[in-house]
Amino acid sequence: MLGKQEQPATSYQAFVKLLRKWTEPLRELLTEAFRRRTRESLAPLWKVAGWVVLAVDGSRCDLPRTRRNEQRYACKSKLSRAAQKRRTRRSKRRRQQQARERKANLPQVWLTMLWHVGSGLPWGWRAGPADSSERRHLQEMLPELPDNTLITADAGFVGYEMWKTLLDAGHHLLVRVGSNVRLLKNLGYVRERRGLVYLWPDQKARANCRPWYCG
Repeated sequence: MLGKQEQPATSYQAFVKLLRKWTEPLRELLTEAFRRRTRESLAPLWKVAGWVVLAVDGSRCDLPRTRRNEQRYACKSKLSRAAQKRRTRRSKRRRQQQARERKANLPQVWLTMLWHVGSGLPWGWRAGPADSSERRHLQEMLPELPDNTLITADAGFVGYEMWKTLLDAGHHLLVRVGSNVRLLKNLGYVRERRGLVYLWPDQKARANCRPWYCG
């Protein structure tokens, strides 16, 4: 099927071995093909109000408790040592603590997904252990973004460095911020020119960093 052999595999085990071998190149080819079809076949949905809008978010998903999943995805419990010091002779508390430790060591995968808002189809993704950084995942996917993309994200994607990286790559952003982000306190100073507003946080201004801007 790939030009390397004339007939498909004759058994399930052989098929799985071939699939494992060709997973990476097949995934790259299929991903690019789906993205091309999204642009061509769903052209009326490609842009929303003149923007190529992609939404990004991350979430944790439980995995089967297999040895390989635990080795790759399980986080070490940060409570185990402290819990051992607080152990008592009461069996009920011991059982509760053991249940908490089992839950803390449950293998989970952190999945960061990019969605094309116009069509509702996935555009790209990154996966890693449960303590992965969704912001780092997004930075890894920046080369895969279409030109002039508008990224919409939740409060997990705030921060000067994150926003500056997106803007320097030629994209735009719309980010929801939580109550822990104080945009109007110690912001720095502002300059407006030709409809653009440039913002410098004080710390970055002192370091002579370039500002980020919004239109």
